[in-house]
Amino acid sequence: MLILSVTIYLTLVTTYFTLLTVYFTLLIVYSTPLIVYSTPLTVYSKPLIVYSRPLTVYSISLIVYSSTLIIYLRSWTTYLVSLIVKLNRLIT
Repeated sequence: MLILSVTIYLTLVTTYFTLLTVYFTLLIVYSTPLIVYSTPLTVYSKPLIVYSRPLTVYSISLIVYSSTLIIYLRSWTTYLVSLIVKLNRLIT
């Protein structure tokens, strides 16, 4: 009886590892075309990454510039509103 249990256990373990081997083999077979396909994309994307870095720096500088401009325009708006209020008081 013990020999039969050990045989069944070893058969199950062998089947399990065989299935794992088949699974990993299929993964390799299916992933190889993806790797082949993605290699030119990687080569193509590297110049895009290099090109996009200055654009990122430029866009950050535009954000800083526009924020500064907004602050400047708000201060002018505040000044003009206060001037209008003062002029309105002088007129009335």
